[in-house]
Amino acid sequence: QPPHWQVIVHQPVQTLRAYATAVRQRLAQRYADAGLHDRPLALVAAITLGERDAVDSDLRQSFAAAGAAHVLAVSGLHTGIIYLVIVSLLTCFGLRRPLYEQRLKRVLLSATVIIAMWTYAFVTGLSPSVMRAVLMLTIVQVGWMCRRQSISVNTLAAAACVCLWAEPLSLFNVSFQLSFSAVLGILLFVPYMNSVWRVHDSRLIRWLRDLVTVSIAAMIGTLPVTLYYFGQVSHYFLLTNIVILPAGYRRVIMGIVTLLLAHTVVGAWLATALQYASDWTCSYVSWIEHLPHATLQLSATPLMVVCMAMAVAFCYLRIRRDRLAWFAPAAAAIALFCVLHVCDARLSLSKQALAIRGNTIYYNQGGTINRYAFGNRCTFFRYDGKDYVYVSHLPEYKQRALEGYCAEHNISIWQ
Repeated sequence: QPPHWQVIVHQPVQTLRAYATAVRQRLAQRYADAGLHDRPLALVAAITLGERDAVDSDLRQSFAAAGAAHVLAVSGLHTGIIYLVIVSLLTCFGLRRPLYEQRLKRVLLSATVIIAMWTYAFVTGLSPSVMRAVLMLTIVQVGWMCRRQSISVNTLAAAACVCLWAEPLSLFNVSFQLSFSAVLGILLFVPYMNSVWRVHDSRLIRWLRDLVTVSIAAMIGTLPVTLYYFGQVSHYFLLTNIVILPAGYRRVIMGIVTLLLAHTVVGAWLATALQYASDWTCSYVSWIEHLPHATLQLSATPLMVVCMAMAVAFCYLRIRRDRLAWFAPAAAAIALFCVLHVCDARLSLSKQALAIRGNTIYYNQGGTINRYAFGNRCTFFRYDGKDYVYVSHLPEYKQRALEGYCAEHNISIWQ
């Protein structure tokens, strides 16, 4: 018998965040009214408004495997794009920079930027990642207004303290850890990389340099967190970011203009252009995902994560203090990470004769532990007289096809 229940009272949630979510959903509907549909609609709504309900699992997996999962989540990247657009418009793309030399106008300009950023945070549903990014940009803008150095580790620490004061449990949130570790990596390593790779003449080369160094620094900063929570690292993240980040910048701007002109002819034209551009973006990310050895699957224990974090910290100390001696503890931390990985595999094999870690199968044969690396392909094997198949990840439609094939041929899927 089904459970008997009845609604006693229905009280709608009347909070600022609930109202912001409703506004975001109405704005996402304007994209559909303008002519966007299917995956491009989901992609544009995700990167401009943070509305990810329509993003299917295959698209999420493709972006994660290509090293572009941050593109789907409205966070510091998108907030920074909006910030640059607002500042460029208010300063006529830098032509009215003397406004910063006049105190009253500088204060008015900074206040306008801060109000516009918090308005954007409200439009995107006041998600924690956006609020953290807007809070940090607010501190940066106040620092510029007061003629103080504002982009520093102290700014990041101040933003983190305010976020934890408002919501202490955010410390255990994956998004919180990823966003702050990425910015910390950028602040620590980008100045050194730019000093090594000096560009004086070409603006195009300088832009490419900045894109590469920021991508590498963010990857270094988030590596311990990524290994612990996801056990996956993309090998082609540079190839992805060099193309996807500039494209994402244009998608955000076009998406905002499309929202403003959704029910006009210009809005329909922009929606058509966004449809084709977003289709191309999805195809490019899917191509990156299916390149050979696109991802490294590596499960990390908490102790292994500590070793990786120590290695990153010692590398920074080597850069900061300019002493080669700091390479020794960094190399020792990496070596300890590798030893712990092998020991973890051996411990698993002591409990069973077969273990899978990342993209490698470890098996016990005659007291000797052997291993077989299978990359990203499906691997069929026989263990204890029974057939198995293992795959690191598959799109949803391929997963369903594999399950049907295995059920037909009496093959078990190794979990």
